Amino acid sequence: MSGDNWTHASDHGSFRDAGVPWLHFGVSNHGDTHETSDEIGAIDEDFLVASTNAILTLLRHFDAMASELLAASK
Repeated sequence: MSGDNWTHASDHGSFRDAGVPWLHFGVSNHGDTHETSDEIGAIDEDFLVASTNAILTLLRHFDAMASELLAASK
């Protein structure tokens, strides 16, 4: 596997280690990440919009699945 390994990049690492299903959405870091010199202009707006849309699509899918599972269990 090439690229960064985000397995323990945030709190989700503990869930992974405990066998709890998890998802992590992140972006690549840059030299000013988490620094006082970090500026909003460093955000790739096209990537932000595309990522937000992908997450929204996924959440809608999970919501529909939950509704289907609840309906099937009744």
